[in-house]
Amino acid sequence: MISKLETLPNEILLNIFCYLSW
Repeated sequence: MISKLETLPNEILLNIFCYLSW
């Protein structure tokens, strides 16, 4: 549960970073 909760924000952050990079 904790692992999933931590993975969700991490993926969102990565997505935002990719979007900003574009």
